[in-house]
Amino acid sequence: MLYLIPLLQSKLRFSGNLLGSKAKSDPKTMIYTLGGFVLFLIVVFIINKIYSGQGALKQYKRSFKKKAKEVELSKHQIKILVTMLKGSEIKNPLFILTNPISLNSVLRKGIKDIKKENINQAQKQSRILEIYRIKHHLDNFQKSSSIRSTNELISGARVIVERNDKKTFESSIIGNYDNFYCIKLPLENGGGQVKWKKGSILKIIAFDRNDKEAVFLSKTLGIKNVGKTNTIILSHSMKSSQKIARSLERVDVSLNAYIYPVEKYFNKSEKRHVFKANRNTGRVGKLVDLSSGGCALQMSVPFSEGSLIELEFDLDNDVSVKLQGKILRVRFSRGKKITHIKFTRASSKNLNLINNFIYSLG
Repeated sequence: MLYLIPLLQSKLRFSGNLLGSKAKSDPKTMIYTLGGFVLFLIVVFIINKIYSGQGALKQYKRSFKKKAKEVELSKHQIKILVTMLKGSEIKNPLFILTNPISLNSVLRKGIKDIKKENINQAQKQSRILEIYRIKHHLDNFQKSSSIRSTNELISGARVIVERNDKKTFESSIIGNYDNFYCIKLPLENGGGQVKWKKGSILKIIAFDRNDKEAVFLSKTLGIKNVGKTNTIILSHSMKSSQKIARSLERVDVSLNAYIYPVEKYFNKSEKRHVFKANRNTGRVGKLVDLSSGGCALQMSVPFSEGSLIELEFDLDNDVSVKLQGKILRVRFSRGKKITHIKFTRASSKNLNLINNFIYSLG
């Protein structure tokens, strides 16, 4: 701003009021000069505000994109985050990839800005859903284990085994060798041994000392006694893809729900399948856990596995949610029948209601 001084001096000189001159200055000239100076300061302030808001992002943009790829965010998700970071006050954008508080701050503002945009509600809900997917992905990545291979699993480590039919069983590592590793043969709820087909692929969810998850896909080599313990022999494998490994964030709840069977039929005029709930044969149940991908439901008389159902329940403040799903399995837990449901048909609005219930981002 020093270069403005000669400009002011020149204007004052021509007005005849410099170095003791007795000529009166022109008031209009002084007003214009001061007005121009104030306008200049305002422009400088705005430019500085814009630059300071994007300065951190410009400095870390390359390293941010590199780190975002390492945590397996898609190109589209990285683009969304970069756009939101431009208007944030985060000093180091890399923090949002590892710090949930910083991430929540940026995502919360992003959702707030989307709600103000002049677009229809369907577009808003779709874009907000993309933000929640970023939140889910990064949260789960931060919880992932440092274990990179089944060779690193230690004896006694807790694992969960999942078969192709989605049934899960708790077990533990019995032994780990160069060419294979062993887990304790799980038992059914009644105490009988679970049958395993040789050559089948199992999902092994292992836990490290910090209780962080690592997921592997291993091939069943056979069943063998190790000492006095019946074990399943499994092939070694590297850590599976994060996209395969992770499930959606779940929270424990206690919510009353109405469940209706869904009938599927082909609409010839529209040339598509239609899924319609039968409201005459509804049942009641209670949700015991909930995610944006599915839920667990306690029912006295559950529907059979594989059935399509429509689910209705209220969240906080009487917010009503309605969606359709498929019953994956029914199991007994502490004498109660628990139905596990995977959501198959749900609007972005209903999924966002669930996501906001879980994450509280607005």
